[in-house]
Amino acid sequence: MTFLWYLEVAASCLLTGVHLLLSPLLSGGVVKMLALELAGKPQYEETGSLPVFEPGLEGDKIHVLRTITGDAILLESDGHFALVDAGDDAANPTGREDLAFAGTEYYVADYIKRVAGGKLDFAVGTHAHNDHIGAMDEVLLDPAITCDTLYLKRYTDSDYSEKEQAWDNDIIYDDLLNAAAARGIAVEQDIAELGTIQLGNFKIKFLNTGYWGTGALNDDSLGMLLTNRYGRKAFLAADISGPAVITTPLEVGKVDFLKGGHHGRMDGNLLFCAALYRPKYVAFTHTQAGNYAEVDYYYTAVARSNVMYTGTFGGVVAVMGRSTACYAINEYCSGAGGAEMDGVPG
Repeated sequence: MTFLWYLEVAASCLLTGVHLLLSPLLSGGVVKMLALELAGKPQYEETGSLPVFEPGLEGDKIHVLRTITGDAILLESDGHFALVDAGDDAANPTGREDLAFAGTEYYVADYIKRVAGGKLDFAVGTHAHNDHIGAMDEVLLDPAITCDTLYLKRYTDSDYSEKEQAWDNDIIYDDLLNAAAARGIAVEQDIAELGTIQLGNFKIKFLNTGYWGTGALNDDSLGMLLTNRYGRKAFLAADISGPAVITTPLEVGKVDFLKGGHHGRMDGNLLFCAALYRPKYVAFTHTQAGNYAEVDYYYTAVARSNVMYTGTFGGVVAVMGRSTACYAINEYCSGAGGAEMDGVPG
């Protein structure tokens, strides 16, 4: 570690303290807009202003699909494909009104068949929340889709204190394991023992593989650090919150592309995170209106990032070679399912 690195960490810790003190003020729209004006950065990078993604583009790719406020990400490298989460589904086995969503399972499955030819090397469930793995069992049960391995951390309902606001976590977790068994998909749940895995040119390292014991499932979300053959890095932060929102940026450092934590919410995006990640591009799987003013400020003004919202402007593909660029998935976004989910647990 260099002296500069330690200096950056110290400065980021100081900024995090400032963030905790001033966040009530920063949440005001006037303060936010003034800060952005002084920074000289655009407030948002609308995906409509991005060049349109073409499947023949060279480079390793991260397809962040438009599933409104859920996560569904298709990784592509050298003819190999993998799925990270799959968004929510339309099933509502508990019959709760607040869990009655229009699902994205058909959109995600159709995208995989169009782009990957239906063949996945592996799938990853980052944590047992509906908006991440709710649709994954339906996707993997599609007879036109094959998958070799499922990576999924163990989940026990009694370990988490989300009972009052919980989704049907145990049901969707069991459904996913049952789907894997039905399709003959190998299941790997000892994630901490894996080290680095490979997908084409991507070297992939799982982060936050342990259990914090806080009772909050998001705190135990799996993160994924991707590095291509040119050393370009991307980090998929899932819904990482709690203690891991401090430890993970320290381990990851600067990246070229970031799938922002917890849909752009404050608990997954401290100023500390933006200062250490400093991504060229950050994509939030949420709507523009549903995001927090402070988080916009952190990434646009402090990290100098281009910020994109897949729930508002459409899906995004990060193409990584010697450099990184982002493209809009205009052709496929028109078929996206999903419904607004602001205010529900996740």
